[in-house]
Amino acid sequence: QQKRRQCKKTKCLKLYCPCFAEGLYCGPRCNCRDCFNDQQYDKLVKEAREKIKEKNPDAFEPKVRVSAQRMHQAPHSEGGVNAPQVRQTLQHQTGCKCTKTSCLKRYCECYAAGVFCGTKCNCTNCQNTEDNPLLSNVHGALQ
Repeated sequence: QQKRRQCKKTKCLKLYCPCFAEGLYCGPRCNCRDCFNDQQYDKLVKEAREKIKEKNPDAFEPKVRVSAQRMHQAPHSEGGVNAPQVRQTLQHQTGCKCTKTSCLKRYCECYAAGVFCGTKCNCTNCQNTEDNPLLSNVHGALQ
């Protein structure tokens, strides 16, 4: 039930169009003009996708994916092997660059996606962390 935008100039063949970005064709819920993101223009749609993938191979991949996060290494006394502990978390693949919102508003891509800020983020005064008791039950690590 995502709100569809009204594409006017892009002919729905750019990542601005949410349908195109999700790998879907535009449908009756869309209010676009001069739309080429339709099955009858399948060849144009595929060419546009390939052109975008050349520049950004992850363009049509989900922005939030499961990532392995390294934890502190176990001391030698806990088993003799100094192997790092790893756990899986959901992480935004490009991270955010928030400066004024402390990553606690929907402007933050991580917060909006329901994940904690991670190593790929370049935010300032971040409060969207696992250490924040107000957010720990809202989103975070996979169990």
